[in-house]
Amino acid sequence: QTELEVYVPLRSTISRYLVYAWFNEDMEMKHKMKALADKPQSYFRIPKEHRSRSDWKSVSRILHEGVGRSTLPCVKLRAVVDAAKEISQLDSEERTVFPNASFFDGKVDNVKSKTLGADDFLPIFIFCFVQAKIE
Repeated sequence: QTELEVYVPLRSTISRYLVYAWFNEDMEMKHKMKALADKPQSYFRIPKEHRSRSDWKSVSRILHEGVGRSTLPCVKLRAVVDAAKEISQLDSEERTVFPNASFFDGKVDNVKSKTLGADDFLPIFIFCFVQAKIE
């Protein structure tokens, strides 16, 4: 409620200040993300057993629509949380359906269902963020 009453009326002023204050950093980030856009999951050091057959497209879509298209911080935060949940769910579903498969670098042998830890999650999230093409 507070966000709607305080942020919304001031959003154009806040946005203007943020755009000018972070212009150089934004341009640098866009350049880096463009350079990473065509890199495969292996480039991000996503372990073979956690690479997604779908290329994590559903996660990238959540980030693109929630973070990229919204100006409200609460919507952006909700999208980040939803994307994290989708990563966990999609990883679990794909490991159940394809337990010994890696879809880009060959077969994964003798890998038991491994819980997605922070060291595995972060490269996936970064990959999805880059693929979301947020402007």
